[in-house]
Amino acid sequence: MTEVSKVVSLKGEFEATGLPRDSVPAEAAFAARKNLPYLVKIGGCEAKSDMRFLMMQGIDAILDAGEKLTEVTVGRSDLTASHRGPDVDCGETIAMVKRVARAARDRGLPTTMGGSVNAKTIAVLHNDGELRELVSQVETRKCVMKTDAFLQPGALEQAFSVEKTLLEMQLAYYNDLCEAAADRVRKLSVRL
Repeated sequence: MTEVSKVVSLKGEFEATGLPRDSVPAEAAFAARKNLPYLVKIGGCEAKSDMRFLMMQGIDAILDAGEKLTEVTVGRSDLTASHRGPDVDCGETIAMVKRVARAARDRGLPTTMGGSVNAKTIAVLHNDGELRELVSQVETRKCVMKTDAFLQPGALEQAFSVEKTLLEMQLAYYNDLCEAAADRVRKLSVRL
């Protein structure tokens, strides 16, 4: 059984992970079984089609939010790539995260920090009190945790375990589809 005690929500996104649309209901069901909200990131070149797809799925809470901004999430991978930094935990990227988080805080908005979260991210947060104060949550690709929970021993391992479980669900599903298709190809080949 996958442990999720430190996780406050799960997240799916189409753009960066290539999450297949038919995996959304499975991930949402997994989140529901764990009593967690399931968030779907809308962004990038496919944002409009993502919105249409989610509306067709009946996820209308996103419509209730309207255009009001309620939170800021800083994706450090894209941010670091844009300034050609050496890694997501480099000083320049962290300074930018803090600048954005200060601006968000001044508007009463919480900030979540994501983007290639790793063991070094834990050290950066431990050593930077201002960053720790400014960032209310940390997100891995799939898991969102309160910053203080993320800094507890085993939190990163827990998040990666959840992600691994979700990926294994996808692999099992698509392997079954591939095997069924391959079987059908074999059957068709012998009918000629």
